Amino acid sequence: MVRGRTLTLKEIKAGYRKLAKWHAASYKLANDQPGLFDKYYESFMTIPYVVNSSFISGGIKNFIDMLDTVPSLKMYKPYFQAMQPGWATKCRATYTEYFYNPQPHTWYGVCHGDVLANNLMFRHVPLTGELDDVLLVDYQLAYMGPLVNDLIYSYYMLYTPEQRAENYEELFEHYFRHFVQTLEMLGYQTEALTFECFQQQLKRQKVLALFLLVSFLPIRHALLAGLIDRDHLMATDDERRDLYYDKNYIAELHSILPMYLKLGYLE
Repeated sequence: MVRGRTLTLKEIKAGYRKLAKWHAASYKLANDQPGLFDKYYESFMTIPYVVNSSFISGGIKNFIDMLDTVPSLKMYKPYFQAMQPGWATKCRATYTEYFYNPQPHTWYGVCHGDVLANNLMFRHVPLTGELDDVLLVDYQLAYMGPLVNDLIYSYYMLYTPEQRAENYEELFEHYFRHFVQTLEMLGYQTEALTFECFQQQLKRQKVLALFLLVSFLPIRHALLAGLIDRDHLMATDDERRDLYYDKNYIAELHSILPMYLKLGYLE
């Protein structure tokens, strides 16, 4: 387990290869045996304490309040104000979609649910220190849902700001390639599994991306800076409010929000 530093691109790719295998196997099984994973309907977003807490509703309010104080970001305020009504319900729907609102051309399988550096255990060759293998651990938040959810989650909770800005396309393509390769090894017909379809699914889950941007990324920056520890992820609303004014978080919003506007995520 990596401690005291962020993951390298090589380590993230290794984690994605393992995640792609897990996803591919569950995707094939779910298609071959419908209902096999129906017991995985519980998720982070079905926990009443989470759904009914200010962690979700307070997050978007704090975000809008912050936008109002940053002149260069104020233009984005109306977009998020329009999203605010029913925000918790919209966020929950990104996790429960498979059971309540399944969509066509969507790859469903068992999502890990918490793709963090702490949940990746790396093994290295003793003599050379070369990365040999990786284990994906801690499946307590696993749920049946759109497989792209794990990619969106890891974009915010696994990458550094620099990796989000410069490497996400390379990393997503790496995952996709190994997802398809694993399915081919399992004898699954993959002609319909295109990268374009993968990208469309990412965009369709824009509410999840925006939820993580609004509620998780401020915490991620605070964790990286050592301002809080993991035990404070569900801190009080007053404690979380201050995190929205972190200069590094605001700096990253200046790159992510224009990208999301261009991609149509704010429509």
